[in-house]
Amino acid sequence: MTPHPLAAASAFLLAIAAVPVAAQSAAERVDHIRGVVSLNEAAIVRAEAIHTVEKYYEYFSTNQMDRLPQETHHVPWVFLGTGVFTMTAEETARNYRARRQMVVDTMDRDYQRSTYSVSSVCVLSRSAAILSGVNTRTNSTGGIVSVEGVAYIVMKAPQGWRIVAFSEITPEKVIAC
Repeated sequence: MTPHPLAAASAFLLAIAAVPVAAQSAAERVDHIRGVVSLNEAAIVRAEAIHTVEKYYEYFSTNQMDRLPQETHHVPWVFLGTGVFTMTAEETARNYRARRQMVVDTMDRDYQRSTYSVSSVCVLSRSAAILSGVNTRTNSTGGIVSVEGVAYIVMKAPQGWRIVAFSEITPEKVIAC
């Protein structure tokens, strides 16, 4: 009987985890202390950061603002370049309700959805990343309402991955590491 392909991989990972710290090179230990991120760790951070921002866009688009401070935003958080610091969960929900209403009132009464297209993810550490990309707002017929660049700073907090700050940028600007 052929063993399941994941069985061999799992056995390998367990064996690696059992290697004593002494077997690591001095350079590897220093890198770990300094917070150097491995390719695998960077992939996990990237996926978590993108997932957090995508959840935010889903909640914003479906007008579920009460979920933002609970699931996607660190409180307090900051809107960079504006001087706006949001200090409470209630203020977070209220500000995003007003922002969504502004889109409806000034851009398109038929606004339906915002979609974030990631241009770049700069992994800063095992617990922080900067995403830059484009926010495209559309209406119910699929017509484009607006296109703007947005950069997010995302971090791993005790309650999970959260947006701690964002800034509007030009759609052409890509923040690279």
